[in-house]
Amino acid sequence: MVKKYLVPFLTIILSSLVLTLVRSFVFLENKEVLITVVTAIVMFLFGTTLNEHVRSKNDTWLKKMIIMAVFVVLLLINAGVINIPTVNKVLQTAGVVTAVWYMLFVYLGYLFFS
Repeated sequence: MVKKYLVPFLTIILSSLVLTLVRSFVFLENKEVLITVVTAIVMFLFGTTLNEHVRSKNDTWLKKMIIMAVFVVLLLINAGVINIPTVNKVLQTAGVVTAVWYMLFVYLGYLFFS
């Protein structure tokens, strides 16, 4: 019971520490892209900790591959590495902002083990 609440909380604390360290000690030309990537990975990992499903060896690998493919594509679009004008226009029209990106990453992490 305690693990159910402790693991996500510790994930939040450690993620905050990692993001702070990246912001403070990484000096790259494309630092914002790295911060976006690290943030997306942290959100995905946080989503995986929210699912208390007992992981079995029979989990479908196809579902996990699709989720990871969607995660990578969304991450690259969010980081600005992939620029698809039609997709960008749809996302702007739908009002997708930073908070929505983060919620999508958490949701994909949750789905990964559900």
